[in-house]
Formats: sequence, C-alpha cells, structure tokens
Amino acid sequence: MITVAEIAKSCNTSTTTIYRTLKTVQQENAEPSTPLTEKRKGITYFTEEGERMIRECLNAVEQNEENNSTQSNNVERVEQSENAEILFLRKQNENLLQELSKQREESSKDRDEIRKEREQNQLLLEKEREHSRQQAERLAELSDKLTELTKNEQILALQQTKNTLLLDERAADIISEPNGTHQEEKSGGFLRNLFKGKKKDN
Repeated sequence: MITVAEIAKSCNTSTTTIYRTLKTVQQENAEPSTPLTEKRKGITYFTEEGERMIRECLNAVEQNEENNSTQSNNVERVEQSENAEILFLRKQNENLLQELSKQREESSKDRDEIRKEREQNQLLLEKEREHSRQQAERLAELSDKLTELTKNEQILALQQTKNTLLLDERAADIISEPNGTHQEEKSGGFLRNLFKGKKKDN
C-alpha cells in the first residue's frame, strides 16, 4: 500500500489534489467492491484498488487538461490565422480604395481636358464657319462684278462691231461717188450721223 504523500509525489501533484480526487472517486462509486483506503496509526494508505482508481482519475483529468490545452491552442492558432487574414484583407481593401481614388482623380482630369479640348474645337469650328461665310460672300461679290464686266465687254464689243460696219459702209459710199465735194458733204454727214449714234447709245 502507498500513502497519500507518496502517491502525490509519484503523480507530481499535491496532497490536496489527491484528497479532492479521492472524494470525487468516492462520490462516483458510492459502494465500492473493495475499500479504497485504510488507516494505520492515523496515516491514510491507499489499497491497490484505491491507488489504481486514483491514478486513473488523475490521468483522465490530466488528459482532459491536455485536450483542453490543445483545443485552446488550436483555437488560438485559428484566431491568429483569422486575424492575419482579416488584416491582409483589410490592407488589400485599403490599397484598392486608394487605387480607386487615384483612378477617379485621373478620370476627372481627363474629363476636364476633354471638355476644354471640345470647347476649343467648337471655337475653331465657329471661326471656320465665319471665315467660310465671308469667303462665300466675297466670291458672290466677285462673281457679280465679273458678270457685270462681261456684260459691259459684250456691249462694247457690239458697239465696236456696229462702228466698224458703219465705217465700212461709208468708205464704200465715198469711193463710189465721183464728185469730191459731194463726198465731203456725205463724209461730214456720215461723221455727224456717227456721233449722233454714239450719243444715242450713251
């Protein structure tokens, strides 16, 4: 048989834990088939059955504590892993937000540049239209002047043709007349008629 102190020492625990474990075993086994302890001269000894049951109970408690510790460690590792993943996702989200903000700023600048370029193009287009209108008006004016000049040239050409015909007719008349005086009178009459015709045309 073994004393409480000896079993506590061999199990690397305290005598208080041994007595507590003994009480638990006794409660679970209200009527054990064999006694668990014996007292000799005021000293408590464990019987073989009592020692076996105490050791089994202590081992179960120790195993349970180890399992709890393992579970706690696993939970802690999972929490650490989750925290690391959360931090990573949070950092990634911050980077994405920064990139999005940067893209928005660049997009706003591009829109401003496009708007300014569109306004400049609109001004250039209006200037081109005004220039084209002025050119069209100038061409129309020149066309009118050219038409008038052409008409005047035709009138002058027609008048010149008439004068040439009259001169040719008068020259033929003078050559056919034998009397020179009469020729001079006719010649003078021809010149008068010619000047009269020019005045009427004017």
